[in-house]
Amino acid sequence: MTGVPGAGLLAEVWPLLTAAPPPELRVRRTTGLTGPLPVPDLAVGAVAAQLAAARLLSREPDAVGVDGGIEVDAAHVGVAVRSERYAAVDGRPVAPGFAPLSRFWRTADGWLRLHGNYPHHRDAALRVLGDDVEAAALRWPAEELETAVVAAGGAAAAVRTAPAWAGSEPGRAVA
Repeated sequence: MTGVPGAGLLAEVWPLLTAAPPPELRVRRTTGLTGPLPVPDLAVGAVAAQLAAARLLSREPDAVGVDGGIEVDAAHVGVAVRSERYAAVDGRPVAPGFAPLSRFWRTADGWLRLHGNYPHHRDAALRVLGDDVEAAALRWPAEELETAVVAAGGAAAAVRTAPAWAGSEPGRAVA
């Protein structure tokens, strides 16, 4: 599977599901995605892993492996990854995929990711931070700001180091 987009991710997550060897991955076409990060590999690998897991989980409890392998059309994956670009209402393109608040903000001790696409999430963030989000965020420690925004009904996540994530309540829950 070396050199096949997504094969590395599939091989990495497969042992979390079963002791059987990973299924063969066949990828048709390309995603059309470009950039400095391996986004095409991640996107195709995530879809392949989901398909393989769904097939594995839908089988008999004692069955292992995924007969026939997994085939992914990378062009379809590419369209799905950037699907917001194709959305239209009454024939007109909708707004950009993310609202201005939906991004990473520098805090007093690191970074926070806010989500402001939904009006109630935006309103909660603004109740906590006020109109000058950039200046206000700089006055808060990231984890305290995360707690305040979530308590106000918003969606926020402090950016944590791997050890800090592992020691956090959500990190322990995911583990």
